[in-house]
Amino acid sequence: QIWDIATGTLSATIKLPSPVGALALNRESNLAAVACDDLTLRVADLDTLNVVRVFAGHENRVLDLCLSPDSRTLASSGLDGTIRLWDLPTGSAAAVVERLDSPATCLAFSPDGMFLTSAHVDRRGVVLWTDGAVFGLSAPASSASAELAAAAGAVAERAAAAAERSLDRDRDLALVRLSALPLSRVLLAMNLDDVK
Repeated sequence: QIWDIATGTLSATIKLPSPVGALALNRESNLAAVACDDLTLRVADLDTLNVVRVFAGHENRVLDLCLSPDSRTLASSGLDGTIRLWDLPTGSAAAVVERLDSPATCLAFSPDGMFLTSAHVDRRGVVLWTDGAVFGLSAPASSASAELAAAAGAVAERAAAAAERSLDRDRDLALVRLSALPLSRVLLAMNLDDVK
């Protein structure tokens, strides 16, 4: 259902064969991607109110999905322990990271679409996937866990090194970080194991 927020009235309905479990919207392209209970992903054009793509491949419930800023790629994660990338223009699967140790519960693209981040069950922090780590590659089932651990370790090392360098820099420089907490609390959280 599509609602007009200004008037509070129902403006349109798109009929789907299965209930929706997750939704992602790209305002620029006016595309909506939904994860349905029948393990399929459907992409609808909100201008024409038609389903334009249907993707199947997850073997268990889809936990999250997101559209890239250019609306060319749809990323999805599921309880089957996979992160899947779907190519919207061709309607085909673009890449699969299979059998992660911990399912990804949340996905997000960077504003430029060059990075995909994922948060995982029973893990602190996020994993940053770069163009070489996921986009266009299919990780073998045996190395997916090692890839995830290596990526998480590399991101943590880079973050710690960047935080250390930022302390030495002039305070007039703009600091870009994902936390709204003061820098001292971010650094404390990063070194919590050493403090204990």
